Amino acid sequence: MFLEKLLIQSSHNMKTFIAHLHPLLVHLPIGILLVYILLEFLRRNEKYKLIEPINKLLFFIGIASAILSIITGLLNAELSTYPEQDIFWHKWTAIGTTLLFIVYYLLRNNIADRRLFVFSFYALLLVSISATGHLGGVLTHGENYLSFEVDDQPEIKPLQIQNIQEAMVYEDLVQYIFDKNCISCHGAQKQKGELRLDEFQYVLTGGKSGKIIQSGELNKSEIIRRILLDDSDEKHMPPKGKLALRDFEIQLLKWWIQSGAANQQKVREKSADSITINAIKQFHQTFSQNPKPVAIERPPMKPLDPSIIKELQSIGFTITPLSINENYYRVVAYNVKDSITKALGRVQKIAPHIIELKLSFTKADDATLQLIPEFVNIEKLWLDHTEIGTAKLNSMTSLKNLKYLNLYKTNIQQSELESVNFSKKLQIIYPAPKDTLLIASDTTLLPRPTQ
Repeated sequence: MFLEKLLIQSSHNMKTFIAHLHPLLVHLPIGILLVYILLEFLRRNEKYKLIEPINKLLFFIGIASAILSIITGLLNAELSTYPEQDIFWHKWTAIGTTLLFIVYYLLRNNIADRRLFVFSFYALLLVSISATGHLGGVLTHGENYLSFEVDDQPEIKPLQIQNIQEAMVYEDLVQYIFDKNCISCHGAQKQKGELRLDEFQYVLTGGKSGKIIQSGELNKSEIIRRILLDDSDEKHMPPKGKLALRDFEIQLLKWWIQSGAANQQKVREKSADSITINAIKQFHQTFSQNPKPVAIERPPMKPLDPSIIKELQSIGFTITPLSINENYYRVVAYNVKDSITKALGRVQKIAPHIIELKLSFTKADDATLQLIPEFVNIEKLWLDHTEIGTAKLNSMTSLKNLKYLNLYKTNIQQSELESVNFSKKLQIIYPAPKDTLLIASDTTLLPRPTQ
């Protein structure tokens, strides 16, 4: 039984791997066959007769790559959530175009003297291959992918709700989240996976794979499972490149589903735990404000020596400038092989230039924490999934610019943390959320204790 399951899983993995080759292969036949048409046109002139062997080879390479693209495309269609109608037309234009090129190749010597017929065939081949490429673009990027518009997603205006307790849970909170994050792919104009999230009845209906919401059952609600997948997973929603949901938005979706996924209930009519209460407050505070970012004024800094940046990159740090106008950086301990404390000691030489520092999933401990106060301008700090404790946290209270601190999954006890005299304006991700349904990628901000 185990061996059978292993073989089935291996077969599925191989099928998935082959399917994922489609985006890599799909552009080859388009380019090759377009060049083939050009050389066919030139071959009619006596001066270019010698290109005949080359063009034959080009034809066979183009047809071979077209067939491989079709095979991988068919496998990819089985795994994708694209609309069936779009897949249907893209698939058959690709197959038709390939057959059309084969027919032309077989007839080309017999029709060489019939100029009108030949040029009509050229035009048909060009139209066919262009249509195939266009339908592929529609499938991947939507109908308006050639439009000059930046995005077909409607403008999301700030909330106009004064009293959040009187807001409708679905219409004012849940639908707002869907409109902001989802309907560019699942709206009236485009429905990936035959799923629409722009109206309540469509949300409950689900899509090609069935219902995405099971009232009262989070573990059976596909929408929550997709949202909580790792960012690297191809089924994670929203996909890469789209606006990711914030932790409090995910919590509100969970709350809505867990409490019945109703359409006509106000916030005050539904019971909520402390995590959800805080999520509601954050939702209201975040989206009631003008979404335009406020410019941050920082003191000017001299440019860094490029050799220093290369040195730190060589030991495993990723160093990214925050903007082209400032000499401030985001530093991530992405692949540090050395002791993180020792490595961070080398980063200290550029400490004033660092605004964001991410030490997630490293072996940072209390010795590492002793170095943090040297980063005087730091605004965001990630220490999640490390071995730090509470002992040295007090040394960080001197960081006056610190606005965000992630302490999820550390050795810190929350009761001890509340005794540290951090600024009330500091946004903290606490060591362990109280909701057992939350996972590492789904941390939630908890209320700060009153001083």
